[in-house]
Amino acid sequence: AWSVVDLRLPGAAELVAELVSSRAGVIATAVDPDLLAEILGKHPEIAALFVRTANVELKSHFATHAHQYGLVRGTAANLQNAIDGENYETTKMYPEMAARARSVGNTSVASIFAAVGKDEAQHRDQFKAALAALRKGGM
Repeated sequence: AWSVVDLRLPGAAELVAELVSSRAGVIATAVDPDLLAEILGKHPEIAALFVRTANVELKSHFATHAHQYGLVRGTAANLQNAIDGENYETTKMYPEMAARARSVGNTSVASIFAAVGKDEAQHRDQFKAALAALRKGGM
């Protein structure tokens, strides 16, 4: 199961960056549908290997390391961290990325960033609802 990492803890951001960068090739290949389809068409066993490995890297190795470093909290704290992260993405990160893309004339990428930012707002609101339900005893 996924847990949320509190990136405000000392060393957390650096740890996450190191863990993600060390697994980036496997994970990127497994989540890129075009690349995966190309590999699947030519070598289905290799495509399956990428997907299996990415799942282990993300759901087992990363989760284990996050627990080892004390970066994972209880359910309510994890929900609040998720709310904070999604809020940052929808109010700051994606709008700034879209603005940078527009400033260099890349309107198609700017549109994608804007759309993803709206998705992040929906995620934030879903996490807020889950936290409210948890606090009321409804979950």
